[in-house]
Amino acid sequence: MPVLGRVKQAEPAHLVLLARDVSRVQPVIDQINDTLGSSTKVVFVPINLDDLESVRAAAAEVSKHLGEEGKIDVLINNAGIMGVPYAKTKIGVESQFATNHLGHFVLTQNLLPLLRRGRDVRVVNLSSNGYLVCPFRPDDVNFDDGKAYDPLSGYGQSKTANILFTNGLAKRGITSFALHPGLIRGTHLSVGIDLRIFASINEITKKNTGKEFGSVDQPKTVEQGVATTIVAAFDPASGGPVRVCFHRMPQVVGASRGIGVELAKHLAQTPGTHVVATMHKGFSLELPNVEVIQLDQSKTDSVNAAARKVKEADTLIVNGAIGEDELLT
Repeated sequence: MPVLGRVKQAEPAHLVLLARDVSRVQPVIDQINDTLGSSTKVVFVPINLDDLESVRAAAAEVSKHLGEEGKIDVLINNAGIMGVPYAKTKIGVESQFATNHLGHFVLTQNLLPLLRRGRDVRVVNLSSNGYLVCPFRPDDVNFDDGKAYDPLSGYGQSKTANILFTNGLAKRGITSFALHPGLIRGTHLSVGIDLRIFASINEITKKNTGKEFGSVDQPKTVEQGVATTIVAAFDPASGGPVRVCFHRMPQVVGASRGIGVELAKHLAQTPGTHVVATMHKGFSLELPNVEVIQLDQSKTDSVNAAARKVKEADTLIVNGAIGEDELLT
């Protein structure tokens, strides 16, 4: 588990792992102990996110483990469910909204005293580009008691709520991130999902928002998926009370020649990264993970056309220019 090397650099005194079942967590605890050694105390706390009594009890146990003067520097709200049939929790809330949002909201709320005492505090909420499917429905989170429900809309609403929650934390001075880790192979999130529901994702999204969802991500490995979380949690360059949504978005770079070409090559070596290279007509660049878009920055129509092709980006590098031999006279 190479990602633990990055966690080790942060020198955590405690790692508190919350989950429903210790049997699933124990292999992870063993790997952490092997990598981080005795300097980091690893604790398991049981939690059931769709049961708010369980959530509050878990928060109390976390506080007990960390002691009277305990603090939390990083909180990662990671667990969730996806695409399940309509059901309600014992307090009468649709299950995806309750598990994916309310559980994390109440957990974070109950841990705020520990977070307020932390150093360079960060809260990382795993959202999803699934938020595009459905907005938050403040007047009808239960989809007319299931009559207007479909599994993708339920998931989309919960992921939108994650982003709104992240914004709320940031407004209150807590560095917070909502991120999309990508479509990850090898997790339990998709267990039991009827994959046929994704055939209608554009139709459902358009009904809810007026726009189609677009194409679904290419699958990532678990290591690639968790990398975004690790950056948000521990990378010093990501600090500050921000309201950020990390996506699996392309890196966009001008790459006709020189520095731009070398930068595109460097970015393309990052696992899971899709690089968009903007280039003048007549130039080409054949690299894995690199999409070439023609761009003439001196022409407004060309700039607008290129911008429309890049739907999303988390890094935009504008380095195009002309040299003396290219000046128009």
